Amino acid sequence: MLVARLLHGADVEAVCDLLGRCYRWLGDRGEYSREQALSLARTRAAPAVLREEARSETCFVAVVDSRIVGVSSVGGNELTRLYVAPEHHRSGVGSLLFRMAERTVRFRGFDELVLGTTASAVPFYVAQGVQETGVKSHGLPGFEDRQVVLMSKTPAAEAAPFRRLQVRYSGKLGKPVGVFGACHHLRRAGRLSLEDDRLFSDVDRWFKDNLPEPPFYADGNSLKAITWFKDSATEMLARTGPLTDILRRYGVEYDLVESRSVGHIIYEDAWQVGVI
Repeated sequence: MLVARLLHGADVEAVCDLLGRCYRWLGDRGEYSREQALSLARTRAAPAVLREEARSETCFVAVVDSRIVGVSSVGGNELTRLYVAPEHHRSGVGSLLFRMAERTVRFRGFDELVLGTTASAVPFYVAQGVQETGVKSHGLPGFEDRQVVLMSKTPAAEAAPFRRLQVRYSGKLGKPVGVFGACHHLRRAGRLSLEDDRLFSDVDRWFKDNLPEPPFYADGNSLKAITWFKDSATEMLARTGPLTDILRRYGVEYDLVESRSVGHIIYEDAWQVGVI
């Protein structure tokens, strides 16, 4: 299961190990000399450097089965880093991380995403709709023989709308409560019949078994994030039918809301996004 989420402090060591492997891989393929690759691994892949950069940049990681397989960072409107574990190339990891970065730039109100990359990565970025705008020298001591390809893209709007089932009252987050939260409220108020309580438990259990739980819920959702279904999550939406039936039986009004602009997306898996 591939997901993308914000970098956590506990991720730093694993990300540094990933970056070191990526730099060595680039060195083995001639993108850098062996000495240059080792220099990047010692400096750019150092935990202290990554922690410092994370204070001023938005950093995402891609995770497969609890293992970090990619990382990207955005500072202002610049994609400052995007690396994928070599064994996960061409598996959708890079595209997911680029999409997270592009959304972040668009959410910040910029009309252009910019980046600098190596020649070998240009085809990947072209496939994401990014265009070359020039070249410049690498700029680091010891890298005088290397060039950086400059590229840019106008951040694209979402191709398809996101969907969210929500009721017509707000909760502690100051946002409309989702259907699961509304059913929990009915349960805590003692309003659910025994049959409806069991029905809610069955549906809730199915979703816990089949839909990944975004990590921001682990600490009680201090980020105040909410989730939206992707347009393609038709089965997931259909599975909420019993919950909307419950809401109707107890007179709780709800809406199916669609939007291409849902906020700053900080999490994505195959079926949903998390936004703040």
